[in-house]
Amino acid sequence: MRSRSRETEDAEPGSHSDCEASKALLRNTPSPSGEGAGITKSTGRCDQTVRDFLNSRYGRHFADEVAIGLCGGRDLPRAIDEAIERWMDRRIDAAIERELGIPEGLPYLTGFVCMQEALLEGAA
Repeated sequence: MRSRSRETEDAEPGSHSDCEASKALLRNTPSPSGEGAGITKSTGRCDQTVRDFLNSRYGRHFADEVAIGLCGGRDLPRAIDEAIERWMDRRIDAAIERELGIPEGLPYLTGFVCMQEALLEGAA
C-alpha cells in the first residue's frame, strides 16, 4: 500500500492534489495561529489576479518556498502561511524597481501580485 505523501509526490500536474494545493493558496482560511491566510487576503487582490501570479515565473518561485516548507515537515496551511509571511517581509529593492517597475519598498508578494494585475489590465 502506498502512503498518502507518496501519492501526492506522484500526482500528475492538474491532478486533484495539485488542484487542492492551488485552492489552499487562494483561500482565506484560518492559519494554525488563528489569523487569516491566503494570498488574496494578504494582498487585497482578486482571485483571478492571484491565479495569474501563481501561474507566472514569480508565482512558481513562491510555490517553491511552499514546497520547501512541506519538505521541512510542515503541513500545507502552515507552509503556505510561512511563505506568505516571508514574501510579505521581503521588500522590493531598487534593482527590481529598475528592471520591472515595481515600486521599491513594497512587500515582494504585494509587488509581484500587483504586477500581474497591471499586466492583466494592460492586456484588456
